[in-house]
Amino acid sequence: MNSTPTKNRHWARWVIGAVVAIVILVVAVPFVYFQFIQGDPPPKLSLSTTTTPTSPPGETGASAPLDDKTMLIAAQPAAQVHEDMDPQQTDARSATAVVEHAGGWCVSASSSGGDESGSTLCFRADVGLLGGAAYFAGGSTIDTTWGDVPKPQ
Repeated sequence: MNSTPTKNRHWARWVIGAVVAIVILVVAVPFVYFQFIQGDPPPKLSLSTTTTPTSPPGETGASAPLDDKTMLIAAQPAAQVHEDMDPQQTDARSATAVVEHAGGWCVSASSSGGDESGSTLCFRADVGLLGGAAYFAGGSTIDTTWGDVPKPQ
């Protein structure tokens, strides 16, 4: 009769030892990998502030440095509307539009196919972000608008 409690203690020691070994491995293996095996991470991505020539090769001319904060906002894209329609489902479509607005420009994206959703962001070089809007229409309708955005037509 005395052999059963001794056997149970023997198995309990093995189970506790295995759990402790697993915890040590879970902590030690990643530590060793990240500290000693893995190389240095690549440098972080960033926009270059180097200047680019504004005149053809061979000619000297002034160049302006690129400003990270206004480079995208100051861009003047061409107004356009692009619409995709799934030929398999005549009610499913998506559209993207770029339009001029309040001296700047707005980019809108929308999709429909049972539910409808879309968003708009408007930019202007001297202000930055002019405004935005988003909507969702499914079982319920949710609209939100802030700042200066074009009114739906």
